[in-house]
Amino acid sequence: MTGYAYMTASQKRGTIYIGVTNDLGRRVPEHKSRQWKIELIERANPEWFELFRGTGW
Repeated sequence: MTGYAYMTASQKRGTIYIGVTNDLGRRVPEHKSRQWKIELIERANPEWFELFRGTGW
């Protein structure tokens, strides 16, 4: 299995994201779409519970 490490930014001098994937053609467009993130949260955390509160922060 081939894997890729990649870096992308939200904008010039913006937040840099570093990731790993085995399918760049699929993964890069996912960074532009929030829908997959929302679906993940809805499945794993349907009440949108703020998880960081449980860490004592």
